[in-house]
Amino acid sequence: MWWRLSASHFAPVCGAVRKPCAGVILVLIFWVPLVAAAGEDAKSPPKKDQPYSISEGTTSFPGVAVAREALRQAQDHEKNNAFQSARIYYQQAIQLAGSRDQKTRVAARRGLDYKLPLREARWRLGKGDIGGAFSLLEQAVQVNQGHPRRLEEITALIDRVKSLHFQRQSDKAGELLLPRVKQRLADYRKRTGHYPLTVKALNAALPADQEPLKFHDIIGYKATPQAYRMLIRSKADPERILSLNVTGLIQ
Repeated sequence: MWWRLSASHFAPVCGAVRKPCAGVILVLIFWVPLVAAAGEDAKSPPKKDQPYSISEGTTSFPGVAVAREALRQAQDHEKNNAFQSARIYYQQAIQLAGSRDQKTRVAARRGLDYKLPLREARWRLGKGDIGGAFSLLEQAVQVNQGHPRRLEEITALIDRVKSLHFQRQSDKAGELLLPRVKQRLADYRKRTGHYPLTVKALNAALPADQEPLKFHDIIGYKATPQAYRMLIRSKADPERILSLNVTGLIQ
């Protein structure tokens, strides 16, 4: 009967299949995890290599790019003497840069507060607009407090503006100077019967630092009762000397 067969009958069979069975088991042990991993990879999309840097993350922000473009526009308008447009673009660059792009914001602020008013002031001086240049420079002094080097350049230009203003005033006064001096001394002669004969009398008739000698000084004077000769020097331009010679024949 088959159920009476002993285990020894199956020994050859097991011995024959022992090694192949072990190989199948090892294959299954390693194959199952690989199949599972492949399945997971199939479910997840492949990852791309996307390097990131702080600078790229900052400059890629849309507002930063627009701020830098506004700064470039402002500088271009400034170079072309389109000062109002430059002022608007500088202000836009400051607002757009905010705290995200400090370099752009600082450059725009420097342009608005310092570079632009100086350039416009020089341009106005070239056009003869002394009052407009002076007004711009006064405002620049106020907004550049705390910047000694900027203030030094601004105040130097202010001094030049004042000098030019004084020169212009002197020129205007010089056009009417000689007729006014002659009229003052003619009035003195009418009252006294002669021209001033002493320095004290001359100073009484023509006080220094007052009209018509606000911008001029008398540097030479010689007189007789009926005639005089006078040398007058401009305060704004010391090399400019006017001569006034009145004889007794001129009434």
